[in-house]
Amino acid sequence: MKKSSAGKSWVWAYFAFTFLWSWLFWVPTVLLGLNVHYWTTQVGFGLGGLGPPIFGAFFTYKEGGPKVFRDYLCRIWDWKNLNLFWLVMALVMVPALTEVAGLIDILLGGQGI
Repeated sequence: MKKSSAGKSWVWAYFAFTFLWSWLFWVPTVLLGLNVHYWTTQVGFGLGGLGPPIFGAFFTYKEGGPKVFRDYLCRIWDWKNLNLFWLVMALVMVPALTEVAGLIDILLGGQGI
Protein backbone atom coordinates (compact mmCIF):
# COMPACT_ATOMS: atom_id res chain seq x y z
CA MET A 1 0.00 0.00 0.00
CA LYS A 2 1.35 3.39 -0.90
CA LYS A 3 2.10 5.90 1.81
CA SER A 4 -0.47 8.66 1.95
CA SER A 5 0.90 12.17 1.72
CA ALA A 6 -1.58 13.21 4.39
CA GLY A 7 -0.32 10.62 6.86
CA LYS A 8 -3.17 8.84 8.58
CA SER A 9 -5.77 11.59 8.08
CA TRP A 10 -7.70 9.22 5.80
CA VAL A 11 -8.47 7.07 8.85
CA TRP A 12 -10.27 10.00 10.46
CA ALA A 13 -12.00 10.73 7.15
CA TYR A 14 -13.18 7.10 7.06
CA PHE A 15 -14.73 7.40 10.51
CA ALA A 16 -16.27 10.78 9.72
CA PHE A 17 -17.84 9.63 6.44
CA THR A 18 -19.01 6.37 7.99
CA PHE A 19 -20.77 8.11 10.87
CA LEU A 20 -22.22 10.82 8.64
CA TRP A 21 -23.60 8.25 6.20
CA SER A 22 -25.05 6.03 8.91
CA TRP A 23 -26.57 8.81 10.95
CA LEU A 24 -28.02 10.40 7.82
CA PHE A 25 -30.38 7.41 7.71
CA TRP A 26 -30.80 6.70 11.42
CA VAL A 27 -31.29 10.11 13.06
CA PRO A 28 -34.44 11.12 11.13
CA THR A 29 -36.17 7.91 12.22
CA VAL A 30 -35.44 8.67 15.86
CA LEU A 31 -36.20 12.40 15.70
CA LEU A 32 -39.48 11.87 13.86
CA GLY A 33 -40.48 9.07 16.24
CA LEU A 34 -41.15 6.65 13.37
CA ASN A 35 -42.11 3.06 14.08
CA VAL A 36 -39.05 0.88 13.57
CA HIS A 37 -41.22 -2.03 12.42
CA TYR A 38 -42.25 -0.36 9.16
CA TRP A 39 -40.41 -1.54 6.07
CA THR A 40 -39.33 2.01 5.19
CA THR A 41 -37.49 2.47 8.46
CA GLN A 42 -35.97 -1.00 8.13
CA VAL A 43 -34.62 -0.04 4.69
CA GLY A 44 -33.19 3.13 6.22
CA PHE A 45 -31.50 1.16 8.97
CA GLY A 46 -30.09 -1.23 6.38
CA LEU A 47 -28.76 1.56 4.19
CA GLY A 48 -27.23 3.24 7.21
CA GLY A 49 -25.46 0.02 8.11
CA LEU A 50 -23.76 -0.01 4.72
CA GLY A 51 -21.60 2.97 5.68
CA PRO A 52 -18.59 1.01 6.96
CA PRO A 53 -18.25 -1.39 4.00
CA ILE A 54 -18.91 1.33 1.42
CA PHE A 55 -16.31 3.72 2.80
CA GLY A 56 -13.92 0.90 3.66
CA ALA A 57 -13.90 -0.09 -0.01
CA PHE A 58 -13.67 3.53 -1.13
CA PHE A 59 -10.68 4.39 1.05
CA THR A 60 -8.98 1.09 0.26
CA TYR A 61 -9.13 1.99 -3.43
CA LYS A 62 -8.22 5.63 -2.81
CA GLU A 63 -5.16 4.84 -0.69
CA GLY A 64 -3.99 1.60 -2.26
CA GLY A 65 -4.98 1.85 -5.88
CA PRO A 66 -6.56 -0.77 -8.16
CA LYS A 67 -4.16 -3.61 -7.29
CA VAL A 68 -4.68 -3.33 -3.54
CA PHE A 69 -8.43 -2.92 -4.04
CA ARG A 70 -8.57 -6.07 -6.18
CA ASP A 71 -6.67 -7.98 -3.47
CA TYR A 72 -9.11 -6.61 -0.89
CA LEU A 73 -12.10 -7.86 -2.88
CA CYS A 74 -10.49 -11.28 -3.39
CA ARG A 75 -9.95 -11.64 0.35
CA ILE A 76 -13.56 -10.68 1.06
CA TRP A 77 -14.97 -13.32 -1.30
CA ASP A 78 -12.48 -16.10 -0.57
CA TRP A 79 -14.63 -18.53 1.42
CA LYS A 80 -11.64 -20.79 2.09
CA ASN A 81 -10.47 -18.28 4.69
CA LEU A 82 -13.75 -18.50 6.61
CA ASN A 83 -13.31 -20.29 9.90
CA LEU A 84 -16.26 -22.51 10.88
CA PHE A 85 -16.26 -21.07 14.40
CA TRP A 86 -16.87 -17.51 13.11
CA LEU A 87 -19.52 -18.68 10.69
CA VAL A 88 -21.43 -20.34 13.54
CA MET A 89 -20.96 -17.25 15.70
CA ALA A 90 -22.40 -15.00 12.98
CA LEU A 91 -25.36 -17.27 12.31
CA VAL A 92 -26.19 -18.04 15.95
CA MET A 93 -25.18 -15.00 17.95
CA VAL A 94 -27.11 -12.37 15.97
CA PRO A 95 -30.50 -14.05 16.45
CA ALA A 96 -29.63 -14.99 20.03
CA LEU A 97 -28.68 -11.43 20.97
CA THR A 98 -31.79 -10.12 19.22
CA GLU A 99 -33.93 -12.43 21.34
CA VAL A 100 -32.11 -11.41 24.52
CA ALA A 101 -32.70 -7.73 23.65
CA GLY A 102 -36.41 -8.46 23.11
CA LEU A 103 -36.62 -10.29 26.41
CA ILE A 104 -34.98 -7.39 28.24
CA ASP A 105 -37.43 -5.02 26.56
CA ILE A 106 -40.38 -7.14 27.75
CA LEU A 107 -38.98 -7.31 31.29
CA LEU A 108 -38.72 -3.52 31.29
CA GLY A 109 -42.34 -3.15 30.22
CA GLY A 110 -41.94 -2.91 26.46
CA GLN A 111 -43.56 -4.94 23.71
CA GLY A 112 -40.50 -6.98 22.79
CA ILE A 113 -39.34 -7.52 19.26
